[in-house]
Amino acid sequence: MVETISRLQDVSAEEIETFAGRSVTFIRGEHQMNFIAKEFLLSFSQPNFYFHATTAYDLLRWKGLAIGKADFNGRVRQIKR
Repeated sequence: MVETISRLQDVSAEEIETFAGRSVTFIRGEHQMNFIAKEFLLSFSQPNFYFHATTAYDLLRWKGLAIGKADFNGRVRQIKR
C-alpha cells in the first residue's frame, strides 16, 4: 500500500487531465477489456469500488460492529452560507 500511495503522489493533476479521452485496456488473466478512460472510471472502476465498499460495510455490521449509514457515507459536503 505504501508503494501505491507513493506512486499516486508522483502523478500531477496536469498528468491526470491528459488521461481524458485516452484508451485504457484492463487485462485480467487472458481476458481483455477496452475502454475510453472516462467510461473505464464510470462503468467499471467506480461500480466495483462501491460494490466492495458496501460488501465490507455489510460484513462488518453482520459481525456486530456498531456502524451506520453516516459511517458509510462519510461527511456531507454542503455549501457554507
